[in-house]
Amino acid sequence: MTHFETPYGSFEFIRYPKAHDPTLKAWDAADDLALKMTTGHLPQNGIVVIANDEFGALSVPLSSQHQVFHWSDSLLSQMAVSKNTSNHSTNNLELLNSTSQLPKVKPNLIILRPPKIIQYLNYQLKTLRSSYPNTQIIIPVMQKFITTGMKSCISQHVDHVNPGRAQRKARVIEGSLKSDLPSNEQENFSSFRFNNLTLFNMPNVFSAQSLDIGARFLLENFPDLTDAKHIADLGCGNGVLSAFGASHYPNSRFYGFDESYMAISSARETFRQNQLSNGTFTVSNVFSHTEETSYDAILCNPPFHQNRRVTTDTAKLMFKQSSQLINKEGKLWVIANRHLDYDKVLNRYFNTVNKVKENHKFVILSAKK
Repeated sequence: MTHFETPYGSFEFIRYPKAHDPTLKAWDAADDLALKMTTGHLPQNGIVVIANDEFGALSVPLSSQHQVFHWSDSLLSQMAVSKNTSNHSTNNLELLNSTSQLPKVKPNLIILRPPKIIQYLNYQLKTLRSSYPNTQIIIPVMQKFITTGMKSCISQHVDHVNPGRAQRKARVIEGSLKSDLPSNEQENFSSFRFNNLTLFNMPNVFSAQSLDIGARFLLENFPDLTDAKHIADLGCGNGVLSAFGASHYPNSRFYGFDESYMAISSARETFRQNQLSNGTFTVSNVFSHTEETSYDAILCNPPFHQNRRVTTDTAKLMFKQSSQLINKEGKLWVIANRHLDYDKVLNRYFNTVNKVKENHKFVILSAKK
């Protein structure tokens, strides 16, 4: 837990999930600058829409005096904000996911922490511009994350851009959303083909334009799931592993889990458009929202980033929970970068860990209790 002194009072924040690095805080200099900028610029009981506030360092202080709508694609972020809200008295904070409608009431201010994926930034700015033309927007960002693509995207949707002054390696970009509406209708999904499948992707889905090479390697060496009737797909993304499995094993049931709302929407669309009916997809932090008590097989393509931070914490949690939910004869199948040495981690939770296939970059591991 870290102490954050703001113009709205003193707050204690936690990172969720908890980071092993104790130097990491739940807020940064960009959050601090943004909060200082808002003081005196909002009317009493103003309305603020905040996008991509990872741990609530913006949402929680502002909601102590204003109505705040927290807009995010991440269940983990919503869980972190909820935990940090519970430590402070505020009833003015509403959580919205990336696939839900924005409030019809026009906000006095929009605060957007720019996401890593430029395609998603463009989607968010276009959505905000369509909903709230002429509205003031501020974009707090650490200097090291500013790219040419980010600047180009912002200038496309924001008028009177003021890049702000760099302070403590951060800056706050100011402007107002353009008044003219975007020229063409926003597409929710893009798609590409793989084998006989069409894969659908919303803007915040990893590798939305093509199949990522790790998933491709696992698909080229897909496990035999003949005897598996209930199969989990952890970090399912657009549902490619489940869709491939479901098309080859129509009598099995596939359960996809991802903490991204857009990923789950994409996986559902992939199954719908490919006329696959043997899949169920749930927004979940690993198995936090499962209704099954055990699985015959688990497929896992774990991320090693949380937002912009490199971490293996999510993968370790996936392995631990998989060991608790895999049945006695079942196997966990993992595709991962070779350098991560996940076989050593898997040995903590499983009795038998085998290297099934590897190439110069990836390894496929199987683990059994």
